[in-house]
Formats: sequence, C-alpha cells, structure tokens
Amino acid sequence: MPRLSPSTPADRARRVAARHTEQAITLSLLEVPMFRRKAGLPPRFGGDSLAVCGRVLGLSREAVRLIELRALRKLRAACCSDPELRQALTHLFNK
Repeated sequence: MPRLSPSTPADRARRVAARHTEQAITLSLLEVPMFRRKAGLPPRFGGDSLAVCGRVLGLSREAVRLIELRALRKLRAACCSDPELRQALTHLFNK
C-alpha cells in the first residue's frame, strides 16, 4: 500500500481556505431565490438566522458568524482598495 506523505501546514491552510471560500459562496447563494427554490428551502422573508444557515451548511451558528465576518471584511477591503468600485458605490449610495 502506498504511503501518503504527511500534509504540510501550507497544504492544510489551503484546504481550510478552500473550505471557507466554498462556505462563503454557499452563504451568498442562500440569498438567491432560484437557489433557495432548487435547494428545497422556503422563500426568504426578512432574514434567516445564523442557526438556519448553519443547519443548511452543516455548521454551527458560530462558524457561520465567523465566515460572514471574514466575508464582510474582504468585501470592505475590496471596496476600499479598488477606486472604480469605490466610485460606483459612492454614486449608488448618493442617489
């Protein structure tokens, strides 16, 4: 039987980052009505609690909260670093 090499910290970090990205995408898709319908979820009125999102993803409420926090930080950083995006958002908010 072939022996598997132990994973390096960089490999583990990549897997964790990929898993978090996948979970963040899933959280985002929960906002899309067509995705909700195809997933057999009820239409969204108001907002789903973190516990509901966690059950759908198979995660705890706290894990969902942390993913949401990281995703919001990344979005804020992207908005602040890209002048075109910052200008578009400023125009959108000033309407």
